[in-house]
Amino acid sequence: AMTDKDVTSDAGTTTLSLVPASETVKVGEQVKVSVMLSGAAVPATDIVINYDPAFFAISDTDIIVGSAFKSIPFKKVANGKINASALVDLNNPSDVKTGEVVSFTLEALKAGSTELSFDVESEIDVQKSITSKVGGIDTLKNAQGTTCLLYTSRCV
Repeated sequence: AMTDKDVTSDAGTTTLSLVPASETVKVGEQVKVSVMLSGAAVPATDIVINYDPAFFAISDTDIIVGSAFKSIPFKKVANGKINASALVDLNNPSDVKTGEVVSFTLEALKAGSTELSFDVESEIDVQKSITSKVGGIDTLKNAQGTTCLLYTSRCV
């Protein structure tokens, strides 16, 4: 007989969301955005986030590992996409937890409103191979429809 626990431990219940520290940011200032994982914890996750380079400046070094994971073996900012793969401690792969996967800092370049969204169609080979090696699941598919609207202004 299946218990509720068996149902909720299904990998399909992993959810990713984008949580900005603030929804408004002044031009020339920075805003931290966290990628949060809830539901079933996983040992690895691949993330691709779409952003508008006209609105925000970000570099690879602005992406840092969150509290729920141990390392980011792959991170890259290119062509309006923020890419990151996060792993738990491979010496203790069953130590999985929910919470912050990664965070990144964006610098506002111009005024207006703009969206951040998960790119669920993205297929980056290096990320997929990292995840499959440690038995992670494709969490991007569960991030569908998650967008985060940010407002940038000259005088908030």
